[in-house]
Amino acid sequence: MIDPIFMVKSPLQYFPIAIGDYTLKFNEKTNEFTLLEKNQGWMGYNLDTSWQATEFYIEIQQAYGVCITTGLGLGILQSHLCLKNDVSKVIVYEKSKDVIAIFHEIVKYNNFDISKLEIRNDNADLIENQNCDCLFPDHFETEPEDHIINIVKNLSINNKADIVWYWPAGFHFIKFALHKRLDVDKEAYDLWKDYTGISNLPLNLDAQSYSYLRELKKVYQNDTYGFLKHKLDILDQRNSLLNLSKKLG
Repeated sequence: MIDPIFMVKSPLQYFPIAIGDYTLKFNEKTNEFTLLEKNQGWMGYNLDTSWQATEFYIEIQQAYGVCITTGLGLGILQSHLCLKNDVSKVIVYEKSKDVIAIFHEIVKYNNFDISKLEIRNDNADLIENQNCDCLFPDHFETEPEDHIINIVKNLSINNKADIVWYWPAGFHFIKFALHKRLDVDKEAYDLWKDYTGISNLPLNLDAQSYSYLRELKKVYQNDTYGFLKHKLDILDQRNSLLNLSKKLG
């Protein structure tokens, strides 16, 4: 469980619903909602841990002015940005009309104010010539890391944004720090930022953000996020072997 100071919950309440090819299902055993396209699960929201919302901590902290987001999902990030006083407008690119329709039903059920929100039914990979203060891409799933970084890099080049952060940037940075056998801190962040080639990632993260990322690492290393846990475990094992080899040598 992540430190409660960093925990983020969705401002929206959810309910089972199906529109077109998409279904929002609730699993009573896990206390989790899952958004599926036919039988393919795309995202979930656990009511006990809310870790899926907690992954948006940095975006919410950094957000101001006009924010462009991608991938609507359950609208967790977009609804948080609508509530933030420093944010004047929220734009989201979502390619599925069914996902948009489900979101509108959720908004209606919650009587939630989305007057700041503009939904664009379009392919997020093709966004260009847009001006914003913050660009927060989040339409990725299990694509390779270099593929995701390359798309984010192209989006940051083809549009004008002061700050860029993306999902799963937190995981990418944590994995990079482990690979380099560095702490999750400014030294590692500066190296990772240079490694990605994404020029408008935040220049600096505050101390609280680094504390959050260290907490997020614990979440990934637990069973909550299986395939990410496996990747971090491999790096941990490699580092242990390297440290042992260094001592024996």
